[in-house]
Amino acid sequence: MKKLITLLALAFCLNGKAQTQTDIYDFAETATSGAYSNGSLISDGTYLYGMTYKGGVNTYGTVFKIKPDGSDYIDLYDFAGNDTSGVYPNSSLYSDGIYLYGMTTEGGPNYVGTVFKIRSDGTGYADLYNFANNTTSGSNPPGSLISDGTYLYGVTSNGGAYSYGTIFKIKPDGTNYIDLYDFAGTTTSGSNPSGSLISDGTYLYGMTFNGGANSYGTIFKIKPDGTNYIDLYDFANDTTSGSNPSGSLISDGTYLYGMTTEGGVNTNGTVFKIKLDGTNYTDLYDFEDDTISGAMPYGSLYSDGTYLYGMTTEGGPNYLGTIFKIKPDGTSYTDLYNFAGNTTSGSYPNGSLIGDGTYLYGMTQRGGANGDGTIFKIACYNPITISVNSGTVCTNGSFTLNPSGANTYTYAPSGPIVTLNVSGTYSYSVTGTDTNGCVSAPVISTLTVSSACFAGIDRLADIDNQIIIYPNPNNGSFVIEPQNTLYNVHCTVYDVNGRVVLTQIINGKTNIDASSLNEGVYNISLISNEGVVNKRLVIVR
Repeated sequence: MKKLITLLALAFCLNGKAQTQTDIYDFAETATSGAYSNGSLISDGTYLYGMTYKGGVNTYGTVFKIKPDGSDYIDLYDFAGNDTSGVYPNSSLYSDGIYLYGMTTEGGPNYVGTVFKIRSDGTGYADLYNFANNTTSGSNPPGSLISDGTYLYGVTSNGGAYSYGTIFKIKPDGTNYIDLYDFAGTTTSGSNPSGSLISDGTYLYGMTFNGGANSYGTIFKIKPDGTNYIDLYDFANDTTSGSNPSGSLISDGTYLYGMTTEGGVNTNGTVFKIKLDGTNYTDLYDFEDDTISGAMPYGSLYSDGTYLYGMTTEGGPNYLGTIFKIKPDGTSYTDLYNFAGNTTSGSYPNGSLIGDGTYLYGMTQRGGANGDGTIFKIACYNPITISVNSGTVCTNGSFTLNPSGANTYTYAPSGPIVTLNVSGTYSYSVTGTDTNGCVSAPVISTLTVSSACFAGIDRLADIDNQIIIYPNPNNGSFVIEPQNTLYNVHCTVYDVNGRVVLTQIINGKTNIDASSLNEGVYNISLISNEGVVNKRLVIVR
């Protein structure tokens, strides 16, 4: 019997509940399609790339790409389960702009996983390294690779000197494999690392699922040469601390943010933050496993600069998982969507969300039209909501907003602008009768700007060429130049995992210094007074 997986596109309205759902692709466990998608997606600005745990020609999983609208699905590679190919990929890919790099949890000549690379067109597959589950090599890698431009870094959940997992690095051509650290399962060392590493340029940061002083997992950092391993925090499985983290950390430069699958006040997991030096651990939120809260998150958080977004594997009114957002200070927790596990909704998400400046994308393990999982996209922002103190105003009318100390913006029928993505009181004047025939009165009033979740922002096709980027590719120094009357352009640069790596306001021709970014592909979201433009940026040195 064929097993199918459905990819869904979800749009959200102002109250955060699902408004529309679109089935954009159905996986099938056949020779031309994978099944059981796992991990997270990455984007190069044109395609989404991911892996399936099973399916394909040999039933051992696939590498695939698909356009964000669900078109042009391509099966790039079918894992073979032999000496030159791993099986059962369970994580995400990394791109350097030329190759996609990834890992399999099993397979290869030693049957304990591999490191591989493949071009984005499906050519050039190479088995770079075969894990061996001995004292000098780990086994069963759980997460994804990261790069500093010279080496790829990752973790294994087992193997190494003590059989509790390792931290390793390897060059992109498969040479110079180095076992940087062997987890020992002691009070000063975690065991069984989970998720992926992140880097601040000086240290690598990560988490272990077990081990540490309380045996409930740890947060650690280590230098890229394998020195200065530091146990930053030991999870305690009590009311002030979570336990057993499964995903990866993210950072805003001051704090690390993450989630635990268990522990906290309700024993259903937590959202936390901690400073890079291991101080100021704060339990931001305790999942409740009820109608307004999910439970047991297994993935990582995603930040849009204002909110942290994430998913829980269980909980919510249907007990099948949720999508939520929360501010970095722990306030404004909002349950955005509750998975239903039916023909139009997935269930049990265990990966992470990524963003391209217009949508957030994610995957679920089960649910959908055939009960075998989904890929979905949602549009969720924090634009204005209007509360006028007198008179009648239609929500889709044309209005002029004059915030104190800022330029004049327009709230047009085609959708709101996100440059007013702040709270405050603004002067308000109606410029004319809208398409619904609402009277243009009162002439002057006030409005209150507050946070909300909106169904989406119209991308205006005719402004794609009104913002140019050059040179592209570049070495980390480039120019963004708005054309015509575009002003106060909000520029946000995302890496392939959807993490915000740079933000800047563009007024006229602006030189951008991205020298701190590694080589690779990045997505740029440019939000102006006339709409949203997404472009691709390539850094090569």
